[in-house]
Amino acid sequence: MTTVASLVDWAIGAAEMEPRRRPLPWSEEEDEFLRENLGFLSEADIGQEIGRSAVAVHLRWDRDLNLPAPTKAPGYLTANKIAELLQVDVHSVCKWIARGWLPAQMLPFKTGPNDCRRVKVHDLKRFLVKPESWVLFKSERIQDPQIKRLVALAQERWGDEWLSIGEVEVMHGCTEGLVNKYIHEGKLSGFQWGNWWIRRSVAETPGLRFLSRSDRLPKIEWSEEGDAFLLEGRSLGLSSGALTSMTKMRPRLVDHRLSFMEREGMIPDVIGKFGLEIEYRATDGALWSDWREHCERFPTVRSGMERFLVGERMDAVEKDMVRGVMWAAVVWRLGRGNQLERRLRSRGRSSPIRVGWLWDLEEEMERCGVMWV
Repeated sequence: MTTVASLVDWAIGAAEMEPRRRPLPWSEEEDEFLRENLGFLSEADIGQEIGRSAVAVHLRWDRDLNLPAPTKAPGYLTANKIAELLQVDVHSVCKWIARGWLPAQMLPFKTGPNDCRRVKVHDLKRFLVKPESWVLFKSERIQDPQIKRLVALAQERWGDEWLSIGEVEVMHGCTEGLVNKYIHEGKLSGFQWGNWWIRRSVAETPGLRFLSRSDRLPKIEWSEEGDAFLLEGRSLGLSSGALTSMTKMRPRLVDHRLSFMEREGMIPDVIGKFGLEIEYRATDGALWSDWREHCERFPTVRSGMERFLVGERMDAVEKDMVRGVMWAAVVWRLGRGNQLERRLRSRGRSSPIRVGWLWDLEEEMERCGVMWV
């Protein structure tokens, strides 16, 4: 009777009688084929081509030849590494690849349930110096100093900048809906990543006008006294919201009227007719005046500035007035688009203003040579 023990003894004896087969040594041709196709073919496909198992292929490149893994090959970066380099979410990098913006190679294996891709460093650099890519990441967050410098040089040579729909809206005194309408109708070119982005050079195209179907805004009747008041307020840096509350105008009409006066060349005539103590620069539309000359007409500006200068407590409206006076001085002395001007402009729209923040900005203005009080 055959027992389990007898079967085990028989199997052991047969194994001892049969000599162990050793794998054939690898030839130079096989090693060269492995080197050329690692990362392009799967280990199983490479093994099938040269008559080896997938395990043998893996052990050969990893243990014997000490080749880098396909995800760590020189001259390549994975999506995760690119995300770390640019300080963005890895899903954003995968979207750039999926949309064809960033060329990538699909690796012949997966990382969990996801496909694995790698990007040539050369292709990544070409992608990062394109202006359209600069709305996808913040160049100041790039971790590699060499690549960061490469992008900075490309941005300096570009001589343009990306504007949001809100910035184009303010520039032309129209509505966000109208800007979006022009984009979708092909009247205004832009680049979409989340929101739409428009080049400043495109937004400032001569003759570009954002007119609604009824074209109602240009037909509104305005008094010259109202125009003079708007110019005085903007020369002090008063925000559109502040001027709207003072004039009881409908929202956005303040920006529209100021833009209209600039486009039509009306500002010097209004300043001259009413003898306004205002400086005007036609090249960029900047307005500035000494706040002390307008204390009677703008008492909140006076109270805010006086309390700020002596360190007294201010309410939210007075803080905004001080911020506006600072902003007007920076625009007049340094122009638009610089970091200091953007900080003063954006803080007025987004979050509450702290007195300490105003003091910090005042010190920065002094370092930049902006005398404002």
